Amino acid sequence: IEKMRKEIDRKMLWAEQDSAEISRALGFVFRVIEEFSWEGKHSPAVERAVQEEFQGLLDIGAFDLNDVREWSDVIRENPRAKHANMRFVLGQKNAELEESRRRIKARMVVGGHNVRDASGQRCVDVLHHIVPVGMTSIRLCHAHAAAFEDGKTREADIVQAYPKAPLGGDPVWTTLPKRCRPASHNRFKVPVVRLRKAVYGLRRSGLDWGSKVRNDLLNKSDPKMQWRWIRHCGESSLYVKRDVILIVFTNDFKFAGPKEQAYACLL
Repeated sequence: IEKMRKEIDRKMLWAEQDSAEISRALGFVFRVIEEFSWEGKHSPAVERAVQEEFQGLLDIGAFDLNDVREWSDVIRENPRAKHANMRFVLGQKNAELEESRRRIKARMVVGGHNVRDASGQRCVDVLHHIVPVGMTSIRLCHAHAAAFEDGKTREADIVQAYPKAPLGGDPVWTTLPKRCRPASHNRFKVPVVRLRKAVYGLRRSGLDWGSKVRNDLLNKSDPKMQWRWIRHCGESSLYVKRDVILIVFTNDFKFAGPKEQAYACLL
């Protein structure tokens, strides 16, 4: 056992060193922290980030800890159910800066590469995603703002974007990581909770988030929305309202137009 433990530690250290070398070579500013490394398991800063991320998903209604089931019971009732495990992706942002400006980041994700159906077969979804804007539209956005005497661009970043969208498709049930699994789940052989939101990692989460964004922007009953989708320009995430252009790149929004109108769009 001790020999196996040392071999695991050796491989983990090699992976961390390899990751650090790649980061330096490519100029990355995000240092990856392996989930099961010593730092990933014992660092107070990592644990705080993990709990913050976990609580955020609970608050948003991504899953209900009390709605725990045995996986075998779930597929007996619904053969179309799917299963996937969850894990944490950990890292340090601003890793190249001084210590006071570094920040530990945790993201709880679903293993979308290994979603299984009731028979244990790997599921493959064929989806048509909503493509973010390209560089041409980004340049157009700035050129549009420059066309007005008081033209401005404003940006908005949606925090925990994907989980704000309801999850579509067949029901997906997930097993939570042990570090945040309640003791009540231990009485099950394979404890699962149903995913209600488009959590990061699932292949269709980007589609569900993109569909929510488009539906909200085109909502004619909400006076703050009522955007018009520009459909025939080679882009699928370009919108306009009055003199303001809006481009969407996943969870980043950029508004461009006269100052008063552009600022009003963020209210």
